[in-house]
Amino acid sequence: MKKYFFPLLMGVLILFGVVLTATPWVADYLIPAKTTGYRRAPAPEAQEALANWFNVHPNEVKYPEAIQYITPEQKTAWFKFDIERKPVEQFIRAMGLKQMDLTAEVMQQRFLAHKPPVDWWRPTELTRQTYFTGLSGGQTLSLVYNAELQRGYLLVNTPIDPKSP
Repeated sequence: MKKYFFPLLMGVLILFGVVLTATPWVADYLIPAKTTGYRRAPAPEAQEALANWFNVHPNEVKYPEAIQYITPEQKTAWFKFDIERKPVEQFIRAMGLKQMDLTAEVMQQRFLAHKPPVDWWRPTELTRQTYFTGLSGGQTLSLVYNAELQRGYLLVNTPIDPKSP
């Protein structure tokens, strides 16, 4: 009986190692990871992201809101924030955004066609006739800003390369 103990123990350990090695692939096959859907950012995370965009201290970004929707083809992020005019002007110049007419049709197609499931996304409240848009690092940026209210809405679309991990 003693002569079978160690070979049996070694066989059990090898089998255990094989099972542990295969578990992630089996689990992914049985329960695939959710790769699409909405993710709402906590206020400090949204504040930090906007502070990075506008190159300011996070305390300069007031009342931040953010939500992101991810599909296999692209990421879409919606931001609402209050910030002074100067960092917004610098952001527009740094990103090379162009000022465009903001008609009701453009508002509907660009800002409201894929409205996130939140109550704070209301770019129409700014009553602007223009918006800023452009490409930066493969991302499409669209910004509506009201200098009197010091409030802005930023929409960021980022295509996802299917070859990237």
